Amino acid sequence: MKKDIRGLFDFQPLVDGELTLRLLTMDDVTDRYVSWLRDADVYQYLETRHSEQNRDTISEFVSTCIDSDRDVLMGIFVKDEHIGNVKLGPIHWKHWRGEIGLFIGEKEYWGKGLATRVIKLVSQFGFEQLHLTKLMAGCDARNLGSKKAFLNAGFSIEAELKANVYMGDDVYDDSFLLGRLNHNKTIETYTS
Repeated sequence: MKKDIRGLFDFQPLVDGELTLRLLTMDDVTDRYVSWLRDADVYQYLETRHSEQNRDTISEFVSTCIDSDRDVLMGIFVKDEHIGNVKLGPIHWKHWRGEIGLFIGEKEYWGKGLATRVIKLVSQFGFEQLHLTKLMAGCDARNLGSKKAFLNAGFSIEAELKANVYMGDDVYDDSFLLGRLNHNKTIETYTS
């Protein structure tokens, strides 16, 4: 079942006080954005850590998400200042589930509960606008901030995956798979 995500909704920015999530545009690919993905503290738990990031690679990623029927890429803005990104996707339409990934590039906003608020807004959007049944996320075991943010946003740990993430230099990290169900939908499951 293929869906055209742009035809499913008229996206309005998601707002919580001074926090706004809006669709990312090519104009948002700035030197500042590039600097986040070149900062080891910021990218240490991101998949982008495995390759050098520059304006071209980031522009290609943003363009691909804009054209995608499975991804919704939003910028995280505080008082109109772009401080990071959140992506809902890929969305697996056949199973009515999506994945959430985010990063906050501006370190001054770390540890302030902002990620939890972002996850709650995106979850509400995924459940209410896209009618998804389940949202999922993954995080490295050492990424305690991400784990805490998802748990505080109503997700639960569904699995711990041993030696699942290659960190470099023959070091592996465990990871967590987290999930949250849309409790506004009737969900029947088959278990053996």
